[in-house]
Amino acid sequence: MTQQGGMVMCQLKDCPKADCEKPIRTKDDCCPVCPDPAGRVDEMDNSPVIIQQQTDGINGKMEDCISGGRYYLHGTTWHPVMGPFGPMDCVNCKCKSGRIECQRLECPSRPALGCERPVKVAGRCCPVCPLYEGDIQGPVTPLLSSSPITGTRSNIQGTSGMDSSSKIRTSNRPLPPHSSSSLIKSSTHHANFTLCLPKEYDVVVYRAQGGGNASEFIQYIFQQVVNGYAIEHHLWMLQPMVTTYKVQDLTRDQSEALRQRFRFVLLGATATKHVKRFTKREKKLKPKCLPNSGCPKKIRRLERNLVLQEVTSRRACLPIEVEANTR
Repeated sequence: MTQQGGMVMCQLKDCPKADCEKPIRTKDDCCPVCPDPAGRVDEMDNSPVIIQQQTDGINGKMEDCISGGRYYLHGTTWHPVMGPFGPMDCVNCKCKSGRIECQRLECPSRPALGCERPVKVAGRCCPVCPLYEGDIQGPVTPLLSSSPITGTRSNIQGTSGMDSSSKIRTSNRPLPPHSSSSLIKSSTHHANFTLCLPKEYDVVVYRAQGGGNASEFIQYIFQQVVNGYAIEHHLWMLQPMVTTYKVQDLTRDQSEALRQRFRFVLLGATATKHVKRFTKREKKLKPKCLPNSGCPKKIRRLERNLVLQEVTSRRACLPIEVEANTR
């Protein structure tokens, strides 16, 4: 169960196959687990350790966090990864309004556990009391991770409130080819050169895409570079049971910090009216982005609405172009 944007989201747990001869069950977990033969319950360190970390330069208006190159939504908890040691099972980190707080888990004492022989479980910090045959009904049968999940998935979507009855309309016009000269960041091109956009175009578009084993993200940055300085950030977080879509305004420093942390590529130039159409299509797509529905491809298809054109770098823009204000 997770909390996000004032909503509580729940999902059924898939149990991985227990890779041992004699898996056990515990009171606080519905899945069978393997005891850790190397685990020692006498030497548990209960001393609290609190680590507080702010995300660099982007926590002004952003409630989410970035740690180890991964994006975490506000309210998400995780085990930090420490180099070759892997995940630290005895430390929990939580994202709180752009601030990362980590604390060592406090394990209960042996008397508090209520059993004579607590067991250390692989991948768990604190020892637990196993359930024996007399405590449960039926044999212990490992559940595979492919166990079906039942229920109405639309009831546990992330925050949106968008109308799901509208159809998605996209243009069949193919994207124009992008030359290597268009993939230029404003912070790296030569001081004597300027970025040039086609006339009637006033926005440059960046995209980043990535993720881990259980989640995927797609981000867009729309930076107004003609007759304005507005920067808009669109974030899609695609998780096994929850799809999150959010739009927020960024400062120039926040935009630069995001582009440094993630591998954003410059897609090209577009116009403000095309960005509005793209955003409208995104909002219509959000309720339809169910797990295993090919949502990343559908999001990428929406880029047709941007009618992207090349951005070129020249000493002086041509009469049919407009100069980008990137300073």
